[in-house]
Parts: sequence; C-alpha cells; structure tokens
Amino acid sequence: MAMNQLATRYDDTLNRSVVEIDQQTLPSQYFAQSRESLRNLPYLGCSYRASFMLIKILATIEDTVLISHSSIGCDSDWIYANQHYHSLLRSKGLPLRNANLMSTNLTEEDVIFGADDKLEKAVEKAMSTYHPQAIFIRAKCCTPGRSPYEMQELIEHIQRRYSIPILLARCDFISKVAGEKRHHKEDYIRSSWGKIFQASVPDDAPIFNLINFTDDDSFRDLLKSGGAQWNYLSYGSPFASFEKAAKAKATIQYSTVEFGEYLGEMFRRELGVPYCRVPAPYGISATDAALTVIGEIVANEEDFQKLIFLQKQKYQPLIEELRHNLHSLRCLPVMADFGGEERCMLAMLKDLGLTILGDQREGREYDTVLSNEKRITTFYGENGLHFGDHGGYKLINFIREEAPDVLIVHHNGLATWSMRMGIPTIELGDVRGGLDFLGYSGLVRLGRKILDTVTNPALTKQLSKHTGIPYSYGWMNQPLVQEVIPR
Repeated sequence: MAMNQLATRYDDTLNRSVVEIDQQTLPSQYFAQSRESLRNLPYLGCSYRASFMLIKILATIEDTVLISHSSIGCDSDWIYANQHYHSLLRSKGLPLRNANLMSTNLTEEDVIFGADDKLEKAVEKAMSTYHPQAIFIRAKCCTPGRSPYEMQELIEHIQRRYSIPILLARCDFISKVAGEKRHHKEDYIRSSWGKIFQASVPDDAPIFNLINFTDDDSFRDLLKSGGAQWNYLSYGSPFASFEKAAKAKATIQYSTVEFGEYLGEMFRRELGVPYCRVPAPYGISATDAALTVIGEIVANEEDFQKLIFLQKQKYQPLIEELRHNLHSLRCLPVMADFGGEERCMLAMLKDLGLTILGDQREGREYDTVLSNEKRITTFYGENGLHFGDHGGYKLINFIREEAPDVLIVHHNGLATWSMRMGIPTIELGDVRGGLDFLGYSGLVRLGRKILDTVTNPALTKQLSKHTGIPYSYGWMNQPLVQEVIPR
C-alpha cells in the first residue's frame, strides 16, 4: 500500500479503532477532539502556554540561537528554558552549559520609537559568538512595536545578509485574523518556517520522522529494535535532523505536545511527507495500539508484534505486582488537560488498579480526572466541575473533602498545599511537555513512584504537623461541590 494511502487510512480510521480500545483504558477524546482544533489553529499563539512551550523546545535544538525580541519582562521565560536545557544535559550525562539565549532588552521607549537596529545587532552578535546553523527570533504580540507581518518583513530584510535561516516565532493571535484579509495564515507560515526544509540532503536509506517532545526517550529506544531507521525530532535534536525531514517516507508523532502536531502537519503540507498519527503510548492498551500502528506504517508488522509480545513478557509480571500493591489506594489526579494528558494519566492509573476518586461515586457522572486551567474543561466528564487558575480556595476544599490516599498534581504550588494537609503527593512538573511515562516501562515507573510516595510519607507527616493552610475550619468544611453538582 502506498504511504500516502496508508497515512490517509490511519487518519480516517484511527478514531474508530481508538474508540474500540477506549472501552478498556485508552483515552480517545484527545485524538478525536484536538486534531481539528490543532489543524485549524497554528501552534505559535501568544498565550503563556504556547509561548513557553515553544521556547522550551527551540532553546534545546543544537547548533541554533534563540533571540527574544520582546519586552524585558518576557525574558523571564529564559530562566525556565535554561533550567530545562540543564536537566536535558544531565539526563544525557553531558557537561552543563547554558542554552544559546539572547535578548534585545526592549523598553517602553523602544516599543514607541522602534528597535529594528537592536534586532540587527543581536543577530550580528549571535553569528559572531555562536556560529549557528539557524536563528530563531521570539516576538511576543506587538511588544516590538510591530505587527507579525511587519516583523516578518524586518527579518526578511536581515536575512539578505546571512546564508543561514532566520525564523520568526511570532504571535498568531493577531495574524490568524489579519492573515485572512491578506492571504491565508498557513501561506504566511510557509514564507518563514518552510525555508529550513530547503537544505539539500543526500539520499540515504529510507527514514521515518519520529516526533516526541517529552523528556522520556524510552519509547524511541524501544522502536530502534523494530528494524526501521528513524530521524528523531525531540528536545536536544541537532538542527540537521530538521533539515533531513524532507527525505522521510512518513512522519510519526506519539507525544501529546501540540508543537509536534504543528510540525507533522507542516511536513505534510510543505514537503508532501505523509503524517501518521498514532495513539499516545500511555498504558497497556494504548502502547499495544501504538506499536501495532507503527509496525504497519513501516511495513514490518511481524517484528512489531514480536516486540509487543517480548515487552509484555518482560513487564507484565512487574505490572501485576504493582496492581496487587496499589489496588486499595484512592487516588485523585489534578491536572490541566493541555493535550490529552489528563486522559492519558487516567488510563495509566486504571491499568495500575488504583481507585480513582469520583469514578464510582453515586450521583456523579464524571469519570475522568480533575482539570485545573484557565479555559473551561471537564472534571470527571463532559458536564462536570472545573476550576480556574484562581480557584484554589475551592480546589483545596474539594481535596480535603475527598481525602485521597495519594494526590497527583502537575503544579508544584498545589503540591506543597496538599502536603501541608498530610496527603502524600506526586508532583509531575510541567506536563505542557507531555507525561514522561511512555510505554510499558513508563507504566512501571509511574507505579513505583506512586508506591514509593505512599509507603514513605515521613516528609508529608512532618510538614502537616508544623504547617497549615490559610483557610478557617468553617470554610474548609463548606460543601462547595454541592453548589455545582447535587449529590
């Protein structure tokens, strides 16, 4: 079967096959709902989430420089981007060094009177200092005093002096509207980002683009034994890997990070490389489905079925042991569903045999995990509770009422509050980069992490003895949830 037909086949039938698997543990709504929104809305938005996630990725690409042409306050993101780069180097056993980050340090005066010369000098300094293969320029909204279109014109003017690509990571919050008046917004993306794929790359053996923007490389290592040659696009990938993308037979993405979807769609649109979406391999059924689909894409079904058998033979006893130790625990996951992570976490917790609070409560129809983000999302179902970023006073009340044996959160601020309440808590970090528990081995790591947290509660107990939370006893005993969902 031709690769384009294969990609179309999986694009059209993935939802149906995922829904069947979802009867067990696989979260299907991510694949059904987010696909259309991500296709129609470019990733490079002006929200904090999109901007931070973007620089977290771009700052780690080897042989490049990232320049911020935004207000000085926006450069606070550099701290977290550099921390992530340091953690990446540690995980690979490499010497620590700072990411190649620069800033034009825009002030209010620059926004009013212009600062084009600052950007030109910054690019010149980047070239002489780092000798990069590409330069990314992050411009948030209109802080440089220019619209996204004017910024692109400025960069094209600077580009004439250099042979390497200079790429704008701009704000589509404005351009997605203005672009429809001038020409389609995707055409405008093509004029800037498309140039990095024009490099001449010699024809090698057939390769497949493999996109994974999580900090977990275990699934990539697993796929190496499947017989295919991979062009791995992830944190810390060399810029040359992105240039090789045009020569791939297909692009496969298995993480839940939106930028991977953005790249895959662009490879398909600009380069004609088929984009094949596969289930995110979180949990047993999802991992089975992902490996099966990838095996068909690379035309090596037999080897991948053997791989599934061998992996289950290795990890199933460990998973069963964890299920035996965890089955009596009551768990409450508190996560923002940025790209389907909440459903992925739910799938893994069910595979590990934990009781998910609210899942079986009489009178409650919600059956997924607790969402906590600015936009209205779901709390245990389509018609459930949802808390905003500034609704912590309700969230703490709810956690006290449910009294879970273990709490799983993605925000370290909430982790400290729950530990003050004496609840063993697992803080996952910034899940905007995806959950780091891919495949069968990832499920085992998550189970061991939960078991270790529950069986070693000394720190939590000490904190709860000597600290408290700034709410009165009366407030904490108010039945706030009843105001939203009658029991």
